[in-house]
Amino acid sequence: MKSASSEGQLSDDGDADLLLKWFENHGEDRTELAGEILMSAGETPRWMARIDSGIAAVLDGDGAESHTLTVGDLFGELGLVGKRVRTATVQAVCQVSLKVLSYPTIDRLRGESLEQRSSFDQTLSELIASRVPGPLGPDGGWIALVAHDQKKDQLEKLVCQYQQTLSSYKIVTTRTTGSRLSSQCQLPVRKLVCSGPLGGDLEIGAMAARGPLEAVIFLRDGLFSHAHGSDIDALVRACEIAEVPCATN
Repeated sequence: MKSASSEGQLSDDGDADLLLKWFENHGEDRTELAGEILMSAGETPRWMARIDSGIAAVLDGDGAESHTLTVGDLFGELGLVGKRVRTATVQAVCQVSLKVLSYPTIDRLRGESLEQRSSFDQTLSELIASRVPGPLGPDGGWIALVAHDQKKDQLEKLVCQYQQTLSSYKIVTTRTTGSRLSSQCQLPVRKLVCSGPLGGDLEIGAMAARGPLEAVIFLRDGLFSHAHGSDIDALVRACEIAEVPCATN
């Protein structure tokens, strides 16, 4: 392929990198609050976006969360490869900062040459495929990060210290903890569950029982009784039975 000699030309040594540069140079900054709908299924696609901070959830047709998007992830690009309507809804889990790039801007930047446009479309298709999580997400195994309210500061300190190592794994955690770890430690979070009192501990316990989990880090607050104490015990018990390492304080 070709090397880039001017803006809008594609390069063999980084078509995907060029797209990210377009976001930096031509993208519009947006900030959305937790709960805001960033993109709705059924609407006409007119832009794509990159997440710069925060976490967003991709919802299926029934409104159930299929997977999460975090820092560096792209969404909204399928309209560039022939989709006439959005196929998914994306909702902010916490405050989200975005770079938004309109389709007309992308069309202008990718040039008029048929060869250039075909090359870009192929690269975009490969990029889309690489960013859609499989059933188990990226290549690393799953690790669950759980902390009671009084222990969240300790968990944040631990995660920030070992952020590089943890980033090679697929992280599952609760919504509140996930938002905090994503923003404060820049840790990619691949799956969010409910808070412990609403069943999150049981969801993680089920993952341990089914086999996907490689380890659990659970910082517990032993000074207070918990209404969902039986769920906490069930999570630890599931790890023991499934022989999933469970580190507690």
